[in-house]
Amino acid sequence: MKFEIKNILIGVIIGIISTTFVFLLIGNIDIQTDFQFGEKLDVDNKDIRISIEKNIDENNQEVLLIEAVGKGTVTMKDIENELEKVFTENNIDASSGIEVNITLDEEFDVQ
Repeated sequence: MKFEIKNILIGVIIGIISTTFVFLLIGNIDIQTDFQFGEKLDVDNKDIRISIEKNIDENNQEVLLIEAVGKGTVTMKDIENELEKVFTENNIDASSGIEVNITLDEEFDVQ
């Protein structure tokens, strides 16, 4: 039996075209591919934790203590964006009675 490269290439091309035609005929199919060889060097290792605590001070005023801890490649801009999201989600007025503590690259367990 003699194999010719020309016949094999024609068979592969016909297979690809017919498979694509079947996918288009069936309907709306989303095909995504991702190839990775080795480790990704540009992976962002970002972890931001925000905790909100309500306290009452000596004058019976409500004070919010907000602590933001960033680990990895977190920048101040990332923490500010997350704080802004938390403020809008919880309807917190940033101009009154709030203490914010921001810490970068503190070690803590990720669970």
